[in-house]
Amino acid sequence: MNKVTVKALVALAAVAAWGTASATTLYLNQVGLRAGSGTYYANNNPSGFTLIMDGSDGYSAASTATWDWTGGVLTQTGGFLQYNQHPGSPSVVLSDHVTGLVLDTNTLSTTAATYMCIEGNFGTGTGANSCANTSYGPGFDDESSVAYNVGGNAACEQRTIGGDDTAGSGGIYRGLRNWNGTGAPCGGTTDGNNTGRGALDMVYVVQNNLGSGGTLILANWNASLADPSIGGAPLAACLNPGSAGAADPTGICRRAHWLVFSQTVPVPAAVWLFGSALGVLGVVRRRMKA
Repeated sequence: MNKVTVKALVALAAVAAWGTASATTLYLNQVGLRAGSGTYYANNNPSGFTLIMDGSDGYSAASTATWDWTGGVLTQTGGFLQYNQHPGSPSVVLSDHVTGLVLDTNTLSTTAATYMCIEGNFGTGTGANSCANTSYGPGFDDESSVAYNVGGNAACEQRTIGGDDTAGSGGIYRGLRNWNGTGAPCGGTTDGNNTGRGALDMVYVVQNNLGSGGTLILANWNASLADPSIGGAPLAACLNPGSAGAADPTGICRRAHWLVFSQTVPVPAAVWLFGSALGVLGVVRRRMKA
């Protein structure tokens, strides 16, 4: 092997090492969304409908997923992300399950290794399937289904409406990302219109002050589907629980959804409660000894 080849290999190794070193490890702190009415929901919002992210199906604010951020691309490097929509304990509307998620803010694209929407127990009592966006017929049985990861593509979902079930308005149902049923990712199938129902298509950078110990916020919202030039300023208000609610005249905040990351490991509320309980036990023990 000549010296030129050796130098080239060393240079390539150095570039690869620099690329690895430059990646920033992040932790998911919040999942949030605005409903079609504009109502604010998030995993740290204690009242009413909340989003809980976990690796099983409990009420922990932790996630087993690991993340790297580099060059405007967020990559799920391992673990499993699940977040559940709860209208109130213990009911679950639906759960989003994803592995290998990649959010590229340069190309405004969302990909993943796998994605599934799991129906919860809330719809059984209301006669609807939230993942499939269907209503039960007179028999009050859920006879519809959705196939996920069709053809090995996590963004391709195909719904089959069965029995006497009927489709909800707009023909839309929940999937990995927004798409309008034409062309990719499902080869032009018309019954795949997920516009406004993408679960994890947060491809716009609303905030990035990680350099000063802050947060990275990735989001999407209705207006971006028609007018990407709107930018982050209007959307920033959507992330504030007290602003731009159901009375929002522009509709920008309706169905806005976002992910908040930081470089600090989030501490689940349960851990704080457990720590407080230990502290109380310590005081009681000391008083008993006295």
